[in-house]
Amino acid sequence: MEQLLGEGNFGKVFRATVQSTGAARAIKSIPKVKLKKHGQEVAIMKMIDHPNLVRLYEIFEDDENLHLVMELCTGGHLLDYIERNKSLTENETAVVMQQILRAISFMHTQKMAHRDMKAENCMIAGPQLNDRNGLKVGDFGLSSRFRLGQVWNARVGTPTHWAPEVLDRKYGQEVDVWASGVVMYHILSGELPFSDENDCQAVREGNLSFATDAWKQVSTGAVGLVSELLTDDAAERPCAKKILKSSWFNTWIPPVEDENVQPDHLERLRSFRSLNRLKRAALTVVSTMLDDRELSGYHRLFTALDMNGDGFLTIEELRLCLLKFRSSKANNLEGIFKDGIDSKKTKPFSYTEFVAAVCFTRDRQLSDSLCRATFRNFDKNGDGKLDRETLTAIGLLDDIPTNELKGLFRECDINRDGCIDFEEFKIMLRGGAKSRLLVSQASADVRRRLSRKN
Repeated sequence: MEQLLGEGNFGKVFRATVQSTGAARAIKSIPKVKLKKHGQEVAIMKMIDHPNLVRLYEIFEDDENLHLVMELCTGGHLLDYIERNKSLTENETAVVMQQILRAISFMHTQKMAHRDMKAENCMIAGPQLNDRNGLKVGDFGLSSRFRLGQVWNARVGTPTHWAPEVLDRKYGQEVDVWASGVVMYHILSGELPFSDENDCQAVREGNLSFATDAWKQVSTGAVGLVSELLTDDAAERPCAKKILKSSWFNTWIPPVEDENVQPDHLERLRSFRSLNRLKRAALTVVSTMLDDRELSGYHRLFTALDMNGDGFLTIEELRLCLLKFRSSKANNLEGIFKDGIDSKKTKPFSYTEFVAAVCFTRDRQLSDSLCRATFRNFDKNGDGKLDRETLTAIGLLDDIPTNELKGLFRECDINRDGCIDFEEFKIMLRGGAKSRLLVSQASADVRRRLSRKN
């Protein structure tokens, strides 16, 4: 860890570098004595996989602290940006709000609520706010899983962003949509719509003022959208997914025309899903250790393809993109989405899985140090071997068909000792003709040794 970035009741945040790749990361160090309070936050972050949510890459611990290796956002808080610029243009507002609402929509779809949505918890990833993939919602300390129809009664979050139902101590995930409306009002006017929790009557009635000079430059479409988000009746308040379909976004955010899927992208997606589960998981880990600047093009491509912003690429979304560019590859896409070479099931590509699939080419060189760092992610007990029990413990072999399990070890366990050691793992990870030759040679050596014993 190189530099202290922040400090609070939760612990400390440091800037750090991935040794094997030089990629910059943030590390949040939480004292173990506070883990009970932050356990829900860690559980939530493990489930997050969306371009507009701060990503958790890895977790490690020492005697005193739990360390969360996270995405580093260098552009600061959205709140700081608003305070420096007083207010944002309508175009900037549309770009920002689309990303915030996509983040909320993903969380709600996955049965998670943020519960402290505000500009201070929105991070700018890099120097450009206008980047359609440049805003990351973070700080999940008050976030919670929920069941359909679940009701909370504890007043948590920031009073200036509380929805009316929070004041009444009877609320659900809809509070995130209200809070996003407060953020949009703040972005466009430079002011908050409600002063604090003492402004209860105005909050309960949804009394909004658009009388200041800042609102004279704002379109009626934007004013209408703010009013929708700040609907005082939670049952009538539209969900994030519905708000994202508003024509106001199309007015200010033109469709992406230059992000096209190339034939080699399709081949990489198809090849990725044909790999064994261990190699897919390993390549996904490798992709999380690469520099974000190297992967930025793939991030933009995923955002362009994920038309509804839900964090998953479906067959239909890929087909529509290919048809838009009049590609002859728009048919017969089911094979790309098969979950394993022998599986008849199809499933969409998650954000991380998509990036892992398209960023690797056959000639990409994986250094020994990068392979070693990846292996350590799976070798949790540090004994230098991956057996079936180890892989099951980290969730790789859940519900895996017997023939697929046998095939995985037949492919990777070269010396047939029932485990996959680092050298075998490295051969599997690097792939390609050279690695297949090494596997063949190693297998031949094993057979010769066994024949001598017999």
